[in-house]
Amino acid sequence: ISYLRSIPNMTIMSPKDENELRHMLFTAVQYNGPIALRYPRGASLGVDLDKELKALEIGKAEIVRRGHDVLFICFGPMLRYAQEVASRLEAEIGVTSTLINARFAKPLDEELLEKEIPNYEIVCTIEDNTILGGFGSTVLEFINRENINTQSTIRLFGVIDSFLPHASQSEQHKICGCDSESIYRNLRKDLR
Repeated sequence: ISYLRSIPNMTIMSPKDENELRHMLFTAVQYNGPIALRYPRGASLGVDLDKELKALEIGKAEIVRRGHDVLFICFGPMLRYAQEVASRLEAEIGVTSTLINARFAKPLDEELLEKEIPNYEIVCTIEDNTILGGFGSTVLEFINRENINTQSTIRLFGVIDSFLPHASQSEQHKICGCDSESIYRNLRKDLR
């Protein structure tokens, strides 16, 4: 993701689950231009599959959950961690969250992000990619370039700048602090 972002006219997408993966493959086959689709590592989530395939609108995200206090902007299968954290924050301390499934790292859904980002106390990006030059960096670059007025605390969760030991995907997420428990603990400090 980080190195592909620098290629002009490149489209980069990553699905939240196996159903969206099917739609992204369908979209990629029909698209006239360079496109990269990041296949999630590991087992599928077991979600229901749509009978009909549909082409996704390039660069358009979706709001998966609506809340008021925290904004999660997620790229790919890391959405599941945001869902876990959002449910726990609401159940334990009454904090509600909006979850955006970005779908695309390039192009970003700039219209949606410009509308949503200023409205939250905390904005988090979550990705299964290096933070350096990754999806979260893309969002920060967008905020800076468009001069988006935000008083939000912004947190980037993803792969740290370090060589990781051989481990399962969930163990590596824990090492990087981008698993649901680590994200929850980090946000609890910000929400005091």
